Amino acid sequence: MPHRRFLHPFKIGGAFAAVLALAVVAGPAASAQAASTGSAAAKSSATSTIATTSYVTAPAKIIGFDAAIAKAHGYVIKKDAQGREYSVKASEAGLSQSALALQPQNEVTLSGNCGSSFMEYTAIGSKKATVYTGFSLVGSSAYYYDWDVAVTDSAGTGTEEFYDYLDSDWSWSTIWLTSHSVTGYSTARVVYGYAYQLDGGICYSELPAASTTLY
Repeated sequence: MPHRRFLHPFKIGGAFAAVLALAVVAGPAASAQAASTGSAAAKSSATSTIATTSYVTAPAKIIGFDAAIAKAHGYVIKKDAQGREYSVKASEAGLSQSALALQPQNEVTLSGNCGSSFMEYTAIGSKKATVYTGFSLVGSSAYYYDWDVAVTDSAGTGTEEFYDYLDSDWSWSTIWLTSHSVTGYSTARVVYGYAYQLDGGICYSELPAASTTLY
C-alpha cells in the first residue's frame, strides 16, 4: 500500500481527505461569504454564463521502481550497463539488452517518460471555479494514484487530496468545485502527483499549474 498514511517513502503526513472529489467546496474557498446585495446578485446573474479557462499539460517521468510490486505483476527490476534500473517482464528477464532493445514496449527505463498530466482551471462565476486534473500513462497501466491539488487566491491557499486504487487503468481524472471569498487572479496547481504502475514504475507528474480570473 503506497499511500502516505502508511509511511510512503516519498511523502509522510497530511490530513485525511475524501476520495471522491466531485463538487467539493474547499480551499481559500472555505471562508464564509457575505450575503449578496440586490445589485451584486444582478451583476452575478448577468455574468453567470461567462467562463475563463486555462488548460496546461506536463510530462510524467519514472523516478524509481518498486521491486515487490513489479514481482507481484510478473515483472522484475534489472540494471543496465550504466547501473540504471529498468523493468521487464519476468518471462524475458534472461534476454540480453540487445534482444530487449527489439521489444521496447516491454522495457521501461528509469529516465523514460511514463505519460502526461494535466490541469484545467475554469472560473464559472459567483466566486466559484472548477478544477479538472488527472493523468494518462504509457508503458504500463496503474493500480494506485496519489494526487494533491492546491488552489490559491488573494485570500490564501487550500489543498485537496485525492487517492485510491485503480483497476489497471491507463488514465484517471477528477473534478473539484471550489467556492471562494474573493474575485480576481487565482491558480490551481498539482503539488503532489504520483501514479503507481503494475510494472513497478513510480510515475511522477511534473506538476502542471493553471490560472484563471475569479468573478
